[in-house]
Amino acid sequence: MQHNTHTFGRNLLRCAAIAIAAASPALVAQSDPKFGISASFSMPMGSLKDVAGPGFTAGAFYEMPLFEGFVQNMSLQYTSFGTKKIDYFFFSVDCSVSSFAAHYDLNYYLGPSLYALGGLSYHSYSMNVKAGSQSYSSGPEDIDTKIALNIGAGFNITETLGIEGKYVVAGDPYLQLSARLRF
Repeated sequence: MQHNTHTFGRNLLRCAAIAIAAASPALVAQSDPKFGISASFSMPMGSLKDVAGPGFTAGAFYEMPLFEGFVQNMSLQYTSFGTKKIDYFFFSVDCSVSSFAAHYDLNYYLGPSLYALGGLSYHSYSMNVKAGSQSYSSGPEDIDTKIALNIGAGFNITETLGIEGKYVVAGDPYLQLSARLRF
Protein backbone atom coordinates (compact mmCIF):
# COMPACT_ATOMS: atom_id res chain seq x y z
CA MET A 1 0.00 0.00 0.00
CA GLN A 2 2.83 2.41 0.88
CA HIS A 3 4.53 1.81 -2.48
CA ASN A 4 1.34 2.62 -4.43
CA THR A 5 0.81 5.84 -2.47
CA HIS A 6 4.41 6.88 -3.09
CA THR A 7 4.14 6.14 -6.83
CA PHE A 8 0.80 7.99 -7.04
CA GLY A 9 2.34 11.02 -5.30
CA ARG A 10 5.29 11.10 -7.70
CA ASN A 11 2.99 10.82 -10.72
CA LEU A 12 0.76 13.59 -9.37
CA LEU A 13 3.80 15.82 -8.87
CA ARG A 14 4.99 15.14 -12.44
CA CYS A 15 1.53 15.97 -13.84
CA ALA A 16 1.41 19.21 -11.83
CA ALA A 17 4.88 20.22 -13.08
CA ILE A 18 3.87 19.56 -16.71
CA ALA A 19 0.62 21.51 -16.27
CA ILE A 20 2.44 24.50 -14.73
CA ALA A 21 5.05 24.46 -17.50
CA ALA A 22 2.35 24.28 -20.19
CA ALA A 23 0.33 27.11 -18.62
CA SER A 24 3.37 29.40 -18.30
CA PRO A 25 4.07 31.71 -21.21
CA ALA A 26 6.82 30.39 -23.44
CA LEU A 27 9.20 33.31 -23.54
CA VAL A 28 12.63 33.62 -25.01
CA ALA A 29 14.68 35.22 -22.27
CA GLN A 30 17.52 36.34 -24.51
CA SER A 31 18.58 35.65 -28.05
CA ASP A 32 22.38 35.64 -27.83
CA PRO A 33 24.86 33.89 -25.52
CA LYS A 34 26.15 36.18 -22.77
CA PHE A 35 29.23 36.30 -20.54
CA GLY A 36 29.21 37.92 -17.14
CA ILE A 37 30.58 38.32 -13.65
CA SER A 38 28.90 37.91 -10.29
CA ALA A 39 29.49 39.00 -6.71
CA SER A 40 27.68 37.17 -3.93
CA PHE A 41 27.06 37.13 -0.20
CA SER A 42 27.30 33.50 0.99
CA MET A 43 25.76 32.36 4.28
CA PRO A 44 26.85 28.93 5.60
CA MET A 45 24.17 26.67 7.08
CA GLY A 46 24.14 23.25 8.76
CA SER A 47 27.43 22.15 10.34
CA LEU A 48 29.36 24.42 7.94
CA LYS A 49 28.25 27.39 10.06
CA ASP A 50 30.08 25.76 13.03
CA VAL A 51 33.46 26.32 11.32
CA ALA A 52 32.80 29.23 8.93
CA GLY A 53 31.10 32.60 8.99
CA PRO A 54 29.32 34.55 6.24
CA GLY A 55 31.53 35.13 3.23
CA PHE A 56 31.97 36.58 -0.23
CA THR A 57 31.85 34.82 -3.60
CA ALA A 58 33.24 36.09 -6.91
CA GLY A 59 32.56 34.35 -10.19
CA ALA A 60 32.33 34.39 -13.96
CA PHE A 61 29.52 32.84 -15.98
CA TYR A 62 28.34 32.00 -19.49
CA GLU A 63 24.63 31.90 -20.39
CA MET A 64 23.30 30.31 -23.55
CA PRO A 65 19.65 29.93 -24.60
CA LEU A 66 18.61 26.32 -25.27
CA PHE A 67 15.04 26.69 -26.52
CA GLU A 68 12.02 28.83 -25.72
CA GLY A 69 12.04 29.83 -22.06
CA PHE A 70 15.16 27.80 -21.10
CA VAL A 71 18.68 29.14 -20.64
CA GLN A 72 21.70 27.13 -19.49
CA ASN A 73 24.10 28.88 -17.13
CA MET A 74 27.65 27.65 -16.51
CA SER A 75 29.82 29.38 -13.92
CA LEU A 76 33.11 29.18 -12.03
CA GLN A 77 33.10 30.63 -8.51
CA TYR A 78 35.51 31.19 -5.64
CA THR A 79 34.04 31.57 -2.14
CA SER A 80 35.88 32.74 0.94
CA PHE A 81 33.73 32.15 4.00
CA GLY A 82 34.40 34.31 7.04
CA THR A 83 36.66 33.29 9.91
CA LYS A 84 34.93 31.60 12.83
CA LYS A 85 36.43 31.60 16.34
CA ILE A 86 35.87 28.30 18.18
CA ASP A 87 36.48 28.25 21.94
CA TYR A 88 37.70 25.10 23.69
CA PHE A 89 38.46 24.62 27.40
CA PHE A 90 41.69 26.63 27.70
CA PHE A 91 42.30 27.85 24.17
CA SER A 92 40.54 28.93 21.02
CA VAL A 93 41.09 28.37 17.30
CA ASP A 94 40.22 30.46 14.27
CA CYS A 95 38.83 28.52 11.30
CA SER A 96 38.29 29.72 7.76
CA VAL A 97 36.90 27.76 4.80
CA SER A 98 37.18 28.50 1.10
CA SER A 99 35.66 26.80 -1.92
CA PHE A 100 36.24 26.66 -5.65
CA ALA A 101 33.13 25.53 -7.55
CA ALA A 102 31.89 24.84 -11.07
CA HIS A 103 28.10 25.24 -11.47
CA TYR A 104 25.73 24.11 -14.22
CA ASP A 105 22.19 25.49 -13.83
CA LEU A 106 19.16 25.42 -16.06
CA ASN A 107 17.05 28.60 -15.85
CA TYR A 108 13.36 28.49 -16.77
CA TYR A 109 11.80 31.89 -17.42
CA LEU A 110 8.40 32.35 -15.74
CA GLY A 111 8.00 35.77 -17.30
CA PRO A 112 10.14 38.30 -19.15
CA SER A 113 12.50 38.82 -16.19
CA LEU A 114 11.75 36.24 -13.48
CA TYR A 115 13.29 32.76 -13.64
CA ALA A 116 13.53 29.61 -11.54
CA LEU A 117 16.76 27.64 -11.57
CA GLY A 118 17.94 24.16 -10.77
CA GLY A 119 21.24 22.45 -11.34
CA LEU A 120 24.35 20.71 -10.10
CA SER A 121 27.74 21.96 -8.99
CA TYR A 122 31.13 20.52 -8.08
CA HIS A 123 32.83 22.02 -5.00
CA SER A 124 36.39 21.74 -3.73
CA TYR A 125 36.68 22.90 -0.09
CA SER A 126 39.82 23.76 1.84
CA MET A 127 40.24 24.85 5.47
CA ASN A 128 42.73 26.95 7.41
CA VAL A 129 42.96 26.53 11.20
CA LYS A 130 45.00 28.81 13.48
CA ALA A 131 45.58 28.24 17.23
CA GLY A 132 47.75 30.91 18.82
CA SER A 133 50.95 31.12 16.78
CA GLN A 134 50.38 27.68 15.19
CA SER A 135 48.65 27.50 11.83
CA TYR A 136 47.47 24.59 9.68
CA SER A 137 46.31 24.86 6.09
CA SER A 138 44.79 21.92 4.30
CA GLY A 139 47.03 20.41 1.65
CA PRO A 140 46.03 18.59 -1.54
CA GLU A 141 45.37 15.39 0.43
CA ASP A 142 42.94 17.22 2.77
CA ILE A 143 40.77 18.95 0.17
CA ASP A 144 37.15 17.86 0.42
CA THR A 145 35.17 17.63 -2.83
CA LYS A 146 31.39 17.42 -3.10
CA ILE A 147 28.69 17.33 -5.76
CA ALA A 148 25.91 19.77 -4.89
CA LEU A 149 22.30 20.39 -5.81
CA ASN A 150 21.38 24.02 -6.64
CA ILE A 151 17.88 25.47 -6.49
CA GLY A 152 16.80 29.10 -6.59
CA ALA A 153 15.35 32.03 -8.49
CA GLY A 154 16.56 35.17 -10.21
CA PHE A 155 15.29 38.43 -11.60
CA ASN A 156 16.78 40.48 -14.45
CA ILE A 157 16.46 44.14 -13.49
CA THR A 158 17.80 45.25 -16.87
CA GLU A 159 19.28 43.39 -19.83
CA THR A 160 22.73 43.60 -18.21
CA LEU A 161 21.99 43.61 -14.43
CA GLY A 162 20.29 40.86 -12.45
CA ILE A 163 19.94 39.41 -8.95
CA GLU A 164 19.79 35.77 -7.95
CA GLY A 165 19.22 33.71 -4.82
CA LYS A 166 20.49 30.14 -4.73
CA TYR A 167 20.32 27.41 -2.09
CA VAL A 168 23.31 25.10 -2.54
CA VAL A 169 23.28 21.69 -0.87
CA ALA A 170 26.85 20.36 -0.89
CA GLY A 171 26.80 18.10 2.15
CA ASP A 172 26.47 21.20 4.29
CA PRO A 173 24.20 23.75 2.61
CA TYR A 174 24.73 27.45 2.12
CA LEU A 175 22.64 30.30 0.79
CA GLN A 176 24.06 32.54 -1.94
CA LEU A 177 22.63 35.98 -2.81
CA SER A 178 24.19 37.41 -5.99
CA ALA A 179 24.35 40.49 -8.16
CA ARG A 180 25.05 39.52 -11.78
CA LEU A 181 26.42 41.73 -14.56
CA ARG A 182 26.12 40.52 -18.19
CA PHE A 183 28.22 41.72 -21.13
